[in-house]
Parts: sequence; C-alpha cells; structure tokens
Amino acid sequence: MPLNIKSLLSGDKKGLLVLLALLVGILFFPMGKSAMTQEEKRISQALSKVEGAGCVQVAIYYSGETGAFGGERECIGAVAVCEGAGDMGVRINVARALETLLGLDARDVIVLKMKEGK
Repeated sequence: MPLNIKSLLSGDKKGLLVLLALLVGILFFPMGKSAMTQEEKRISQALSKVEGAGCVQVAIYYSGETGAFGGERECIGAVAVCEGAGDMGVRINVARALETLLGLDARDVIVLKMKEGK
C-alpha cells in the first residue's frame, strides 16, 4: 500500500503523528546493532529468512505510556530496512509479517530498501 502523503496532511492526524515519530526515530536513533532490542533482533532474524529479503533490520516504536493496568507499552509502529525491499513482493511480505506479528495497521508499518554496503 503506497504512502499517501496528501491524505495524511488533510486529516489523518494519528497516521501523520506515527509517521513523524517513525522518521524522528530513524534520524536520531539509527538502527545500529547495539541499539536493537531482543525482540527487534528476533524479528529481524526471522524476516531475513523471507525469500528475497536478504538482511533485515527492524525498529519497533512504542507509546510513551504503560497500559491501563501497568502492563507493557503499546506498539504504535515499526520500520524495517531490508536489502530486498526493491522488490514489491518482498516489501509486501515483510510489511504483512510485521503487521501480523505486532498487531499493527498497514499505515503504521514502513519497509524501506537498505542502501548498498549496509
């Protein structure tokens, strides 16, 4: 599903906020190996086994608040950087897997092509 910037700017404030949070996260918290959580590493390794995906690095973003009963924070978005994301089929498969694993809507997941040389 292509990112529709026009619809984000015209009224989908939650989507716009999630997109901005994801982009700020990418800029200020690069996905270096030491910065990845165990969950991100586990999901990255699993997604790297998707045919054509190649190396995959995942960053998961959470709300700043704990749950109503003090439980875990809510997952609000994910970014995957993937060698094979130049192929639309790979991009769709990786995005759908993240949506399913993390319980996210399609608009809360972004899959980007990894630059050459990682």
